[in-house]
Amino acid sequence: MKEIKKTYLFFLVLFIVLPAVFLPDGKPILAANHTYYVDCGAGNDSNAGNEEKPFGSMQKAADTVQPGDIVIVKDGIYNESVDIKISGNKDEAIIFLAEHAGSVLLDGEGTLRYGFKLENGDYVRIEGFSFVNYSSYAIVGSESVSCAEIVNNDICGMTENAEAAVKLNKALKSSIQSNRIHDIGCDGIVSMTGGTNAFISNTFHNITARAIVLNFEDNSLISANTFDTVDTALYLCEKSKAVAVRGNSILGCGTALLLDSAERITLGYNVIENPILFNGAGNKNITFEHNLFLTTLVISEGAESFHVIDNIVDGIALPESGNYRLSHNLHLSLHPSMSESSMGEGSQMVADKESNFADYGNGDFRLSPGGAACAIAPLTGVYVGPKYMLADLNGDREITDEDIDLIVDYIMNREMLSLDALEAGDVSGNGEVSGIDGSYIWQYIQGDIDKFPVEVR
Repeated sequence: MKEIKKTYLFFLVLFIVLPAVFLPDGKPILAANHTYYVDCGAGNDSNAGNEEKPFGSMQKAADTVQPGDIVIVKDGIYNESVDIKISGNKDEAIIFLAEHAGSVLLDGEGTLRYGFKLENGDYVRIEGFSFVNYSSYAIVGSESVSCAEIVNNDICGMTENAEAAVKLNKALKSSIQSNRIHDIGCDGIVSMTGGTNAFISNTFHNITARAIVLNFEDNSLISANTFDTVDTALYLCEKSKAVAVRGNSILGCGTALLLDSAERITLGYNVIENPILFNGAGNKNITFEHNLFLTTLVISEGAESFHVIDNIVDGIALPESGNYRLSHNLHLSLHPSMSESSMGEGSQMVADKESNFADYGNGDFRLSPGGAACAIAPLTGVYVGPKYMLADLNGDREITDEDIDLIVDYIMNREMLSLDALEAGDVSGNGEVSGIDGSYIWQYIQGDIDKFPVEVR
């Protein structure tokens, strides 16, 4: 009760004392330096850019903004490419926001190359826009973009001649979250030579190329995404390493995951029904744990070392060669390439798959009737108790994958966190819990860092 009162009083003070602009998801952005408005119907670039006299184009707003400014774009169809050539900072981001998500359409008409271009645009947030008919990209980061946020956008109508719906070059600590990318002939999201990025809760549908491509990407998180009717859901290549793939749904795709010279990749708590492919040699330390494979887990040649542990699998098709470990998997069927003696330590067979395996809805897959519940993905209903140490959100006095799962559930509005848990989860020290914190915790677990950013400031 004290915590509820304290929270109420805290927000009461904020609303009375500080001016606020609200994002479409209800989150307040407090004390903006300036708020500019754009209206393609009633605005003019010679105007002051306030709500009464808005700009006519987003480019005029982009040429005007300074760190801490917000640009609110009125409903309408905008035929333009917007170049953002200024950066925000950790305390004052630059925000481009559709006033009503989904009602601001950027139409490239097949001739414009891109919708938004971030040129060294650090701490820039783009939220709530719809993009269609751009010839190369909907959103592109030209060079060295850090701490960018691309949130709740809809991208479609790009042909196979385009390069990608979203492309980032040398991006660091950026978040691509809750976007819908669909009905395109090009790649969905491409990140080149980046790291510590988060790709969370995006939806990919009807894509005839690859949904997410990571090239020379380190220490990033791919979580809670949905892939449906995609040629290749995930392509991790060119020495991408220490990438966590957690809690995704990959259904109806040609290939779930294609690895090419990737290292230390961990897949956990995913629901997958499509093949895993290794392109050539050089794929090292690949781990599959706590996943549900609805069809045969097909592992092709090219994996130098991999581990399949604590999964539910409808058979495993193993390569002829490779250094691998199988342990404690539940086999719904046995692939001809295996025998019961080769299933691995602690592994079991389910005698009658049809009567013992069921989908209970909402991602809850179980053995039934009477079998042990195996809720593989997503994890829900996790209790969060008080008194945390840094990065220990669930209060078990350890820093584990379960703490990352709580961050994902919080971001997706599946889990509420107490004030103590929010403080424990903010390992980046930016005042909020986001996918960036999940990525840092993953690096800590992997041993790539021994302190969090908030500890070294």
